[in-house]
Amino acid sequence: MGKWTGAGSSSAWWLGYYGKKVQFGDYYKGGQARVSGSDIADGRWHYVVGVRKGQKIYLYVDGEKVAEGKTPGKVAGDNLAPLRIGGFGVSRYKSWAFEGEIDEVRIYNRALSDDEIRERYYSIKNGNKSPTLSPISSGFPLAYYVSGITASVYNASEPIDFLLTVVSTKPVTKCILDIYLRDKKGKEVNYLRKTLTSDKPTRVFRPEISFSSSLLEEGIYTLEVSVEGKTLWRGNISVKDLGRIIDENKEIVRERAKTNPFYRGIVSAYAGMVYRSDGSPDIDAMLSLIKELGVNCYTYLIAYRSDKELSALSDFCSKAEKEGIEVWAYLVPPSEAPKDYPPYGLDYLKWAEAIANISLQHPNLTLWMIDDFDHNLSFFTIDYTRQIYEKSKGINPNLLFGVCVYHENLKKFADLGYLQYTDALLWGYQHNSSLYPDCGVYPNSLPLEINDYLKTGKIAIPCIYFTAHSSWPEGRPTKEYLQGAMKIAFEQAGICWIFTTPKPGTFQYDVVKDFTSSHQLPSRKW
Repeated sequence: MGKWTGAGSSSAWWLGYYGKKVQFGDYYKGGQARVSGSDIADGRWHYVVGVRKGQKIYLYVDGEKVAEGKTPGKVAGDNLAPLRIGGFGVSRYKSWAFEGEIDEVRIYNRALSDDEIRERYYSIKNGNKSPTLSPISSGFPLAYYVSGITASVYNASEPIDFLLTVVSTKPVTKCILDIYLRDKKGKEVNYLRKTLTSDKPTRVFRPEISFSSSLLEEGIYTLEVSVEGKTLWRGNISVKDLGRIIDENKEIVRERAKTNPFYRGIVSAYAGMVYRSDGSPDIDAMLSLIKELGVNCYTYLIAYRSDKELSALSDFCSKAEKEGIEVWAYLVPPSEAPKDYPPYGLDYLKWAEAIANISLQHPNLTLWMIDDFDHNLSFFTIDYTRQIYEKSKGINPNLLFGVCVYHENLKKFADLGYLQYTDALLWGYQHNSSLYPDCGVYPNSLPLEINDYLKTGKIAIPCIYFTAHSSWPEGRPTKEYLQGAMKIAFEQAGICWIFTTPKPGTFQYDVVKDFTSSHQLPSRKW
């Protein structure tokens, strides 16, 4: 069990069985402290307790202290992840799921003593403890806990919207919030009293708050939330005049569109291939899906059935050309590649040669890319990247070559000199919930990231996660987020890359379908 985001870069804790040992871990910014006991997977019940007292952590098994350590972390579990029993992590997927049975779970707001732990162990072991029929929180005084999700940046001319989660120790029907917006000097610049109500007693409220920001200047501000006179949450926000950035992005796209068809307005679906029973791509079924969706481009993934996918690429391009659909090919890097990655393995020179030769026969195959390129630079050295680029261009100078480079790595990638051997840069927008807590809720920072990519001089391809990234919390992305992100990407980069092709009957599908139906997506002559 634990309260952990799934990344060791923030405050967190977990107690469990891992690596054939019972362990208790405390994470802090920059590291972790972990203490271990013995292997308890012996088919019998064991009483396991983790204690943090000050900056010391202790592990107890069956009433006895078995390990202790120190942690420099200030607060344990100060993060947006839910408390999970039988696993941990912020994502919708189970992480390191526990295999066994769990009972008598308790979490205290104080450190238990050795005597308390020993007494409770023997009480349970000897059958003297009566069954726990109600949460021990029922005996606590009424108290509140508040956490918030804010956007990475706010436009000075638009409202400041943010999400709060308010949790009480006892069910209530009403909670009154006092919300302040303060400047960097602590001066109050806005105030809102918000009354939260529920028809039935509840312990959780999740309101969305909106502040007017029409009079705000650029700078850093602090949001402060109080309940019953106690300040329970503070969050710093950045306010910028994004209007200038947005106008600059649109102007760059307009100018480049005069000579480069990649800026004409592209919506590309990605992956989601339909396969036949023999594992080969069902080209007709997939093209029917793409046509109904209304996109004018499809990114063809060659990954986990790579032999058959590569063999079908030429036929796919031929039929797609007749429908006016542009095709981009997409390979996976060594870190993602399946075993052997047939037919060429990790010989990307041969992959480049094969795709370039196919593009000579099918001019609608205009671009090929490699995923997570920046995470594989020890493999894709500058010299090897140059060879790949030159191999592709030597066969078909008109075929473009692109790579996936995440925003936090863009400057390093450019400084290392890789840009000269790429034509396009794709990145997963808000690809990690630990780095981007507002992922799937607020796309406010997308214009800034698009601007950074456009200024490299390369084609900017923002990947919008219509299928939630594996690290994202449940309930994301929202429909409103996808509508906003798609509009920003299309208008300010000229391209919106849909990860992944949505299924009919989902709101993700409806967002794409509504967009393509209301826009005349330009076709391209080959």
